[in-house]
This record gives sequence, C-alpha cells and structure tokens, in this order.
Amino acid sequence: MKPSIHPQKKHQRNKSSMAEDPEVLASRLNSVLNELKGVMQDRKDRVEELRNQIIILENDNDDMEKRVSELIMDAF
Repeated sequence: MKPSIHPQKKHQRNKSSMAEDPEVLASRLNSVLNELKGVMQDRKDRVEELRNQIIILENDNDDMEKRVSELIMDAF
C-alpha cells in the first residue's frame, strides 16, 4: 500500500520544483505579461471609444440646446 501524500505537501513540492527551473518561470511570466498587455490595450481602446461617444453626445446636446433656444425665440 502506497503512503498517502497530503495534498498541501504535494502542492508545495511542485512549487519548489518550479522555482528551481528559471526557464519555466520565465516562460510563464512572459505569457502572463503578454496577456496583461493585451487586456490593458483592450481597456485603453474601450476608454478611447467611450470618450469619442461622450464627445458625440455632448455635441448632440449642444445642438439640441441651440435648437430649443431658437424655437423659444421664434415663439415670441
């Protein structure tokens, strides 16, 4: 019968073997950094889209405000 290994100890053993292989760690870090760069770029693009939408809405509001003012002035 095999002796049972406590799951936490097994996990710790895997961590220490990973720490001994800098190439594996560097590869994983590179993958995480590339994914993070992609997420950050997506967010930056979305913020730019939202800013452009805000500008359009503000311009539309200005146009409507001018039109309402013109209608009010024409009524008198």
